[in-house]
Amino acid sequence: MLYTLYVLKCPDTNVVRYVGITSQKLETRLYNHLRKKKDNLYKDNWVALLAKLNKRPTIEGLCFNLTKNEACKLEIETIKKYRAKKGKKLINILPGGVLPPNHTGKKRTFTKEHKKKISNSCKGRRAHNKGKKMSTAQKRNLSEARKKISATLEWKALRKTWSLARIKTRLVDPNGKLYDVDNVYTFCLKHHLDNSCVYKMIKLKSTHHKGWHLYGTEPKKLISIIVKDKNENKFHVKNVPVFCEIHGLDKSAFYKLIRGNKNKYKGWRLA
Repeated sequence: MLYTLYVLKCPDTNVVRYVGITSQKLETRLYNHLRKKKDNLYKDNWVALLAKLNKRPTIEGLCFNLTKNEACKLEIETIKKYRAKKGKKLINILPGGVLPPNHTGKKRTFTKEHKKKISNSCKGRRAHNKGKKMSTAQKRNLSEARKKISATLEWKALRKTWSLARIKTRLVDPNGKLYDVDNVYTFCLKHHLDNSCVYKMIKLKSTHHKGWHLYGTEPKKLISIIVKDKNENKFHVKNVPVFCEIHGLDKSAFYKLIRGNKNKYKGWRLA
């Protein structure tokens, strides 16, 4: 694995404030610096101060394609060099040459001895709330908090129905009849349609729903096939979803019958 020696500079004065090494891309390393990790408060505070001004530090690579030992030695020398100069105030806490355990991109692994120590230290611990009974005030507060959560979920569902109600569109049914829709939510209830699927059609995320399609778009090519039931009665199927809904059949299983993956399904077969 190869490493890069880089510096973080102030965007206003172009002064070097941080020296580091990384095996990642410089853009990725900068993104990780912008996230608060709480391992260097000086760096976190400096980044937060720049963020308030809608700015962020600039990253610059100094040396590339270094081995781990070379990168660590060069980092120590570079930090010493910048600290020796007056006015070059670095926010590095360590003198350099140290990599975090998870910096190499590998997951942290524990030895068996370490795992035993962790297990032994946790044995005998007691949960902070074990054996404690909640007071009536605490129970009431928890109940009110849960009611607020359920109320917010109901409010989101209500807002969705309102947004659907404001949409106006034109839909075509499986028989080619045109409908002017002023309220999608009530229209779906009246015609036994799923409002979320119709909403996807309006947003052009799907082309059809139960044979319905938007006016001006191409309808789904309907299957034209003849099937027989248990009593040898013939049926001409043009719309599989509607046919399955009328006769109480599973749509996916009926499609397998049509494709030839099944010979029979509940007594139904191809004519």
